Amino acid sequence: MATLGLTESLKRFTNCTQKQNESVNDYRRRFEAQADQLFEILGNDVLHVYATKTMGYLDLYNPEDDPDDTKAVQDTFKKEVLETFKASAFFYNCDRSRFGSMLDKANQTYAMEFKDYDQRNEYPTPIDLVAKALIKHKPDNRKKGPTTPRPTPRANTASSSAPDGVSNVQSNARTTSSRPAFSCWCCGDTGHGVTRCPER
Repeated sequence: MATLGLTESLKRFTNCTQKQNESVNDYRRRFEAQADQLFEILGNDVLHVYATKTMGYLDLYNPEDDPDDTKAVQDTFKKEVLETFKASAFFYNCDRSRFGSMLDKANQTYAMEFKDYDQRNEYPTPIDLVAKALIKHKPDNRKKGPTTPRPTPRANTASSSAPDGVSNVQSNARTTSSRPAFSCWCCGDTGHGVTRCPER
């Protein structure tokens, strides 16, 4: 029976996604209720072994540091892994039609393997920061389901939507270059991401 209870709790936690017109706060309450139920069964130290195998944990070790200080920092890291896991699941299961661009941006940045981990990791944590970022975000209004792909613009072809003598490609380039820089999800300023936000 205990195994069935765990299986059901895992299923509910994994499938706890934000509904189409559900507010961020209502979604957060439902999600945290499922998370609390799951980790009451598993225990809050369930991810500690996983944490010790991550680069973030291994990078904390410095042979020149005091062993007690290193252990204290590593223990704190192991506890934070659980909060990061919850925040990631909460972010991942948000309504993609409204917040898909936020998730796409974080995924694209994380895929830049030539950058350091701290520069690549733009996923907001903990859940409180994720919720604030979602609330601040202007909804994408993406339509669910398959979409019709846009036709590829032809070079050197004038369009009714572009000024006389300007090709679609040139017009699109101007539009792209005029877009504002991506802003921090925490404070709204440009020039830094959420992991380096001074107000975090």
